[in-house]
Amino acid sequence: MKSYKFARRNFLSWTGAAVGLHTLLRNTEAAAQGMMSPQRLLLIHHPVGTVRPLWLCQGTGANFTFSPLLKPFETAGLRGDMIIIDGLNMDVIPGPGGGHEKGSVLLATASPTKWTRTGQTETDDPMAAGPSVDQLMISKLPTLSDRPFKSLQAICDDRIDHQEISCRCLTYDLTTQPKPGINGSGAVENNAYENTPIRPYLKPLDLYNRVRIGTTVIVRH
Repeated sequence: MKSYKFARRNFLSWTGAAVGLHTLLRNTEAAAQGMMSPQRLLLIHHPVGTVRPLWLCQGTGANFTFSPLLKPFETAGLRGDMIIIDGLNMDVIPGPGGGHEKGSVLLATASPTKWTRTGQTETDDPMAAGPSVDQLMISKLPTLSDRPFKSLQAICDDRIDHQEISCRCLTYDLTTQPKPGINGSGAVENNAYENTPIRPYLKPLDLYNRVRIGTTVIVRH
């Protein structure tokens, strides 16, 4: 069993990196004073569900009351930019995969799954059969072609049973890679493929270094 205790030194360094990342992004935007803030798409996902009564909001349309779990979005002033959706049923979409695992891939790609991964203790970890929506948007927006980085992926906790990828990854590239897969009938197909997973950063220091490379920060005194 892997230990998840953080060494004090590592914890402090990771925390410091997270603060540094925030400062770097803030200063980078401050350098573009007078310019309109760029539009962003932020995806936050909790792959194994949550406490439903704490998720559900009261009311309909724009006149709703934020639930306890979504309250931070109201505090951030995002009410006018949000639509709360509930009741999506992905069980009716065909394709192999476990409940959490398949749901995560469908949420990210909107593409029915075709195969699950081989070589794992369980056979319910689906391979993505299409790119994730964020990567599709990037490919269609030429204004992003000159950016030092087009998207960032981060994860807060990568503990998962059987080392499944689908519950730890929400981004899949347009490129595909050949890989043996198990079809819905349980047979192995050697000519299967998957859209390449873009694995998220777990350590804030690694994410900070990813942003820092190729980014110019202007500090005004």
